[in-house]
Amino acid sequence: MLELKETERVTELVGKRDLQLRDVAVIWVLLSHTSSYSGRIQVTAAGIANDLQVNDSEIRASLARLKKHHLLRQIRDRNTGERYYRLNPWMVLTNSGGSLFGLACKEFGEA
Repeated sequence: MLELKETERVTELVGKRDLQLRDVAVIWVLLSHTSSYSGRIQVTAAGIANDLQVNDSEIRASLARLKKHHLLRQIRDRNTGERYYRLNPWMVLTNSGGSLFGLACKEFGEA
C-alpha cells in the first residue's frame, strides 16, 4: 500500500499552471507502477505513453516538469546500473515505513 502526502503542492502547481493536468495523469501512472515495498518505479517514458495513449515526447515533457518541481527523480542503481524513477518520498510513503524512508530520501536528494 502507498500513502499519499503533501498533495496540496501538486494541486497548487496545477492551479498556477506550472504543472498541466497531463502531469497529474503521469503521476497517477507512476503510482500504479510503484513498488509498495521499495518505492522504486520500473517504467519507461514509452511505457507511460502507452498507458496514456499519447506520444513519448509529451510524456518526456511531463517528466521534465515533475523533475523541475522536485516531485520526481530518475536514479541509477549503484550495483546494477539499472535506471528507475522515484517520486518524492515526502509525497509518497511505502509499506516499508521508516526502514527504507531514509534510503529513499538519500537517493532522491542525490539524484
